[in-house]
Amino acid sequence: MTVTGTVISSDDKQPLPGINIVVKGTTNGTATDLNGKYVITVNDPADTLIFTFIGYLWKEEPVKGRSLVNVTMKLDCVRDWFDLQRIGLNLVSGVVNTPLGGQLEIAFPPFFLRKGTFTSSLTYQTNLDDNTYLNADVKLLHFIFTCNFDMDAGWFYRKIAFGNDFDAVGNSFETNFNFHRLRFITGYSHLNYTPGESGTSTNFDGALLGMSTWVGGKLRLEIFGKVAIYKDKQEIFGEIRRESRHLDVYVKYYKLDTFTELSFGVGTTFGYRLKKQR
Repeated sequence: MTVTGTVISSDDKQPLPGINIVVKGTTNGTATDLNGKYVITVNDPADTLIFTFIGYLWKEEPVKGRSLVNVTMKLDCVRDWFDLQRIGLNLVSGVVNTPLGGQLEIAFPPFFLRKGTFTSSLTYQTNLDDNTYLNADVKLLHFIFTCNFDMDAGWFYRKIAFGNDFDAVGNSFETNFNFHRLRFITGYSHLNYTPGESGTSTNFDGALLGMSTWVGGKLRLEIFGKVAIYKDKQEIFGEIRRESRHLDVYVKYYKLDTFTELSFGVGTTFGYRLKKQR
């Protein structure tokens, strides 16, 4: 039985020359011509054809007794992640309540998770008196990804001591759904809040929602905002960040009750290699 057909690209609908075609389980094969057309002989109408080519996803197509089998192939994608094995050091200054601080960021090797990487960061700000603002996080980045979509997950911790007004400890668990330049943030947040006057702690649970976007070109800015919504309180987070080869700068905003902080950070990020990688 002779099978013919044309192979085209799903990207631009143009014919694909040089596509390799074999009958599954055999060495019987051929390739498409300059016009994306092929001819192959199969012994069984129930045979399956396998289409392969570098840069395109593997495709299996059952013949099912057809003499004409046209195929559309999807582009494969190789996404390079530039957040592996990095260390970032930043000086941080809050212009409202915590003027002195610093930030350490670490991105670990992929190890067994070839599709993602663990990162962590720690930020501490203070006025050298009774105001302190601590942030920490651990994230698993792009543990699921396709050509146009990937997902992150993380745990975020913050602790605020604001003079005689209140102390608070917050924990949130978040998932990011990343579509090219647009990211949607969803999660659960828990807040332990202790007013300075009463000293009685209250626990709050709520949803966390947010989004971010990427502005390319010369600006190269990442802009994001999110809010944790509790019964009668809200935590508001915002950030504008610009990373370059030698210098990273960002502005962060945080608000909880009477505590507000606008922080400016500047620093650098450098890569590292383990001994076994050298």
